[in-house]
Amino acid sequence: MIYAIIPLQLEDKSSFQSRLETLSQQKIPLYKEYDQVYFIDFEGTSKQVSDEVGFTSGETGSGIVLGCSAYWGFANKDLWEWLNLYSQR
Repeated sequence: MIYAIIPLQLEDKSSFQSRLETLSQQKIPLYKEYDQVYFIDFEGTSKQVSDEVGFTSGETGSGIVLGCSAYWGFANKDLWEWLNLYSQR
């Protein structure tokens, strides 16, 4: 499932970035959009994503993880291609 990871107030940006890098190294598809929102194709729940990025514990700061079952809007072409590729899996 595709999730949007939206940092609200990062207390430890380097730890947050490190956790994202760890997920990426585990071959979990991740897309970053301007340090404002991240999209991840993750086999698990939104709570598990929150745990992985440190929101649940508050270790990295506060943020929201949203499951994305549909999407629409205007964004760069790379994002649309990523969403199209991973939403069909």
